[in-house]
Amino acid sequence: MYDASGDMNMQRWLALAALAVVSSVAWNAHATVTANPATVNFNSVELQVPSTSTTALQSDQTGGESVASFDLSACSSEFTVTSSVPVAVPQSPATTTINVKFKPTSRGAKTCTVTMRDSGNANIGTFTMMGTGTGSVLTVPASVSFGSVREPNGSSGMVPISFQNTGDAGTTVTVSNLALAGLDPGDYTIDTATPVAIAAGSAVNVYVTFNPKVGGSRTATLDVSSDADVNPNPTIALSGTGTMAIIAVTDVAFGTVPPNTTGNGTINVTNTAASNPGPLTVTSATITQSSTWFSFAANNGCVGGSTSCTFTSQTAPLAVPMYCMPPTGATGSQTATVTFTSDSDAGGDSVASLTCAAGNYDTNPSPGTGLALGNIRFDQPGSGTVSIINTAGTGDTTTAVTITSMTVTPTNMTMTGEFTVTGCKHNSTTVACPTPAGANKF
Repeated sequence: MYDASGDMNMQRWLALAALAVVSSVAWNAHATVTANPATVNFNSVELQVPSTSTTALQSDQTGGESVASFDLSACSSEFTVTSSVPVAVPQSPATTTINVKFKPTSRGAKTCTVTMRDSGNANIGTFTMMGTGTGSVLTVPASVSFGSVREPNGSSGMVPISFQNTGDAGTTVTVSNLALAGLDPGDYTIDTATPVAIAAGSAVNVYVTFNPKVGGSRTATLDVSSDADVNPNPTIALSGTGTMAIIAVTDVAFGTVPPNTTGNGTINVTNTAASNPGPLTVTSATITQSSTWFSFAANNGCVGGSTSCTFTSQTAPLAVPMYCMPPTGATGSQTATVTFTSDSDAGGDSVASLTCAAGNYDTNPSPGTGLALGNIRFDQPGSGTVSIINTAGTGDTTTAVTITSMTVTPTNMTMTGEFTVTGCKHNSTTVACPTPAGANKF
């Protein structure tokens, strides 16, 4: 007799077995792929230099798993997986190796989480990559000012410009070339030869000299080429001002100088540059003359009585004292020139003229032809005044005359003691009369 209940039990068993198989398949569809090491550490890597490594993959699924893609969407482009996909991942404990790379483009620590996906784009595992970008950094000033320097022969001297490697330890910057460009590159000179190596945390001075060819603002650029990872080719702005100096000297008119006495005068040396005036350095002066009347006074390094002078670091404005000393018996006048040497630009006046006349100062009594006292009664006094005037001009060196004596000489007199000098005054002030004036009575 057929038992239908047994068939039903069989059907139930078969259904349960099929469900178990489906459940097993569904469970295995979400298998996990793991990486060893789970974190790939590249440590420190120099900028723009690729570093490679590996990690081993294994699956917990019977028969293994296939990685259809590596998702690096959460990573920077500095990290890559270089193995081709799909990657067949065997069941553990077997492994397969994939290749990874880190090429930093900026300094600092970087981290990347890689998601492994199957053909259905499901997440079947992750691993991490990490590394630190290190590099050299060239640090220079944006601009350098050389100040004011006399043209065309002045110089700033070698001015240091600091080049620093502010990058990471162990790096080196090599400066391979230095070049001048811009508006006035010919006014500057590079005094440092290349190549120049700069270790991390160190500084090296590059020297540049400013020699302005003309006056005014003079600019250029210093263009740098190096292998620095950061800021490899900076440009430094150079600036300076060329200053000018135009000499001017004054003439000296000594006026009248008595023989064997000294007349004094001064030559003034100035800088008359109207724009960008700079220091005018006067180095020497020489007298050219046909006589021996003129000489330098002792001053500014000059030897008194000499006809040439070497100045000791004198800059304008400068006062140069001069002498005129006509010899005994000299008459007439003499002229001379004084020529100055300096670092003046063209167009200046560097020659001073000297003029000097030899002669005694006159004294002119007034009235000049005699003193008429008129008719005077016998035994009654009569008086009069004679004024003595110094007729030296205002341009003469000495304007004071000293009267050393006065003498009354009798003419056509039959009696003595009739004339006498009774007193003297200077500018209305009573003074002692020069002897023998007081004793002269006729």
